[in-house]
Amino acid sequence: METVRRWLDNRRERRQPCPNRETGMSFKVIDGGGPSKEERDKAQAQEDQARRREWAKGDLSWAVRECAANMLRIIRGAGKPHELLLQMKKVIDSAVKFQEVHGYWPDDVIAGELHLDDERQKILERCRAGDLSQAAIDRWRADGTFDEMSAEYITFCGALQIIASRMIGQKTQESAGDSEFHRGLRELEEVREVRRRRVLEEMRASRAAPPRRKTGKKRKLKPRTPPGGVVL
Repeated sequence: METVRRWLDNRRERRQPCPNRETGMSFKVIDGGGPSKEERDKAQAQEDQARRREWAKGDLSWAVRECAANMLRIIRGAGKPHELLLQMKKVIDSAVKFQEVHGYWPDDVIAGELHLDDERQKILERCRAGDLSQAAIDRWRADGTFDEMSAEYITFCGALQIIASRMIGQKTQESAGDSEFHRGLRELEEVREVRRRRVLEEMRASRAAPPRRKTGKKRKLKPRTPPGGVVL
């Protein structure tokens, strides 16, 4: 009888449901301590946003440069006037797209793209960044390359001032641009004259007569004695 009772108790225990099923307990899978799915999605969204911002800036930069270059060529008497309005529209569309992804209008980007760079300053910045050696900087400073770049930059700025002022009838600003333009020309002529003189001096030095060679002492010739002892 006792044996039958133990057998019934064992069957009753095996029929009882799992306690985890009754209580609805959940198990959390540990993934090794890495970022969660939410964190990965957030990081991916940030990368996509940064990529869209970079594309928008690149599109705007090229549109502004292309439009400005065509306008300058048209002012000069060439260029493509039939493409100008389409280029202006592209600039506006690119600016709107920039504002949508950045949250502000690209005034500084436009100013930076249209600004005339000073090549001399750009080279000095590259030297400070470690992209150029100090030896190259010293060489360009000594041979007048930097002075020539500075004079050209002054000339370009003066020419742009003359063109812009003449288009809207600003005589005072045009006169200032004319003075700047001719100052740059004078400095450029001085730099090139100094360089020309240096080249001529180097050529004269290379053409100088070589030093005279030392002549050795002449040997005295002894008379030959023919066979028989008779001296000729």
